[in-house]
Amino acid sequence: MLDQQFNQQQALMAAIFQPGNEKERAESDFQFEGRGLAIYQKNLLASATGALQISFPTVLQLIGEDVFEYATRQLLNTSPPSHGDWGLWGEDFANVLSNIEVLQTYPFVSDSALCVGQRATGFFLTRAGPPV
Repeated sequence: MLDQQFNQQQALMAAIFQPGNEKERAESDFQFEGRGLAIYQKNLLASATGALQISFPTVLQLIGEDVFEYATRQLLNTSPPSHGDWGLWGEDFANVLSNIEVLQTYPFVSDSALCVGQRATGFFLTRAGPPV
């Protein structure tokens, strides 16, 4: 019973973090209602965007909400959170920004994110030790 619940939770998390992967979800042992799953996915994006807006307010001002949300989606796809603290997530944000086509003529945007990310990572490492 516990194994089945664990597997169902893992399948739900995979479905939330991998929107648009209908083929893989169709092959899963667990099926989730589309509208309900969409609510979880929108909540994930809103939480992730909000966390990055707090960590990278200058980047938000430079690129605007639409591109910022697009960058957040890309970061969720390429580097999902590995722990429960949103404040420690986003170390690859500068790399994601440097690969967004509309920002290619603005290299200072990813440089700005890199500086903020290094400052925050350094602060947390000296204050609390490495993230667990």
